[in-house]
Amino acid sequence: MAVQKPTVEKIVASRLAALRKEVGLTLRELSARTGLSDAYLSRVENEQTAVTLASLEKLAEVFATPITAFFEEESKPCKLVLCRAGRGRKVRFRGRTGTLAALLAEEKHGKLMEPLIVDVSSATTPVKPLAHAGEEFNYVISGRCQFIFEGEKHELAAGDSVYFDATVPHAVRPVKGESCQLLAVVTSRDFQMHRNISKVIEERIQA
Repeated sequence: MAVQKPTVEKIVASRLAALRKEVGLTLRELSARTGLSDAYLSRVENEQTAVTLASLEKLAEVFATPITAFFEEESKPCKLVLCRAGRGRKVRFRGRTGTLAALLAEEKHGKLMEPLIVDVSSATTPVKPLAHAGEEFNYVISGRCQFIFEGEKHELAAGDSVYFDATVPHAVRPVKGESCQLLAVVTSRDFQMHRNISKVIEERIQA
């Protein structure tokens, strides 16, 4: 006997419920963020009504995830993300000439932290100080770099670290002629900046 595949409505309902619970939102809180009524959201999660494309766009914006994520057959929250050495997906900060970084927990939805390994010396042009939501922690793994914060420059070496308010413009630049790698952890109560950290990364690349 052939196994019946779940309907689109069932898949969307399951994914919506899983995403909402993973980021810790009640139906009422999700309603306030999307402008959709909590009664409507409840009916969607219980497969009592089909979700519209317009509603999916609002939900995707809140969860900072592509609309296609609602059609993935996944109902259990991701409790563990294991990233082997050198396997984090490569992205580039601040355009094609910016800094290369490896995402260490990309698969986790609704993160409160976004850990990355940053190759400070990979930028082909000087990185300009920029600000973003939340706070940030940088730990120098190897080499030396220049940390710029509120216009002041601080030289950091292996073993040095900084914890700072990321809403203040900041940047990390390499010391001329030296390679440098650091662990950066971005944290924010605004879970929208996670999952694809689109508020931090201006352009992604696939290495």
